[in-house]
Amino acid sequence: MARYSRTNRSRPFALLAAAALGAVIVLVVAGAFSWHPTRSAAAEQQEQRATALAAPPGTCLSWQQPGQRQIGTVDCARPHLFETIGKVALPAGDRPPAGAALQQLSAQRCTAQAASYLGGPLDSQGKFSVGALAPDADQWSSGEHTLVCGLRAAAPSGKRLFEVTGSVRGQDQSNVREPGTCVGLTDKGAPGDPTDCGKAHAYEIVGTVDEKELFGNGYPSESKQRHGLVDRCTALAKQYTKLDYSGLGLQLTWDTIGKDSWAAGSHKINCKVAALKKDGSGLKTTTGSIRR
Repeated sequence: MARYSRTNRSRPFALLAAAALGAVIVLVVAGAFSWHPTRSAAAEQQEQRATALAAPPGTCLSWQQPGQRQIGTVDCARPHLFETIGKVALPAGDRPPAGAALQQLSAQRCTAQAASYLGGPLDSQGKFSVGALAPDADQWSSGEHTLVCGLRAAAPSGKRLFEVTGSVRGQDQSNVREPGTCVGLTDKGAPGDPTDCGKAHAYEIVGTVDEKELFGNGYPSESKQRHGLVDRCTALAKQYTKLDYSGLGLQLTWDTIGKDSWAAGSHKINCKVAALKKDGSGLKTTTGSIRR
């Protein structure tokens, strides 16, 4: 019977151990080349925000509302929420400006930049207004104290922004909305934010008129506008609905354009059907669309 020495008997185990060790080394080396640490979503969003706020004037930005989640740059030809017009250096402090303080700084430091950026006046009654983006707490603590000024289309309540397509430069600044839009009423009885027509609202927009097409390039007085828009708005209301809305206590009305707004390039108005109080002292709410 053949005998195997201790050395011969241990050799197969030594070979297996060496092979196993080699496999482990191969796996470790392969892992060193294939493993890539991933950044957290928060860090990535922070980097996108920093890049957006560092962009030059004329950059368009967008984000998820409410707040400024996932803020980033976007081609101005695409829908966006904010167009940068300049930057303002802020003094150091304990925390970045927010809320009413940020609004005040926007008005004080950014308004003058709007006219320079546009190459003409900003219509104070138009759909665009000045706004600002401030560094967040992390950026502020790291020494970033720059306020980014911009233009946006904000709801009257200021609680949300409307998307804009194309640069504000060269756009008609008229504060008009698409036919079929219903507008709510604030607690003070003034027109508020657009709302679902199935909910309580003050008026419903039935059409839009470009006054330059109606009156020409020269500014038409508000009296001329009031009289000249009767036929045009009546025709648009008839196209919009077959309903006799006057029987519901509703009245056809329209906006007029002031001289300063006309000079700023605002030339469009909305025709609308409004719910008026019986004494004519103001607006009241109604429910449901008149479109049939």
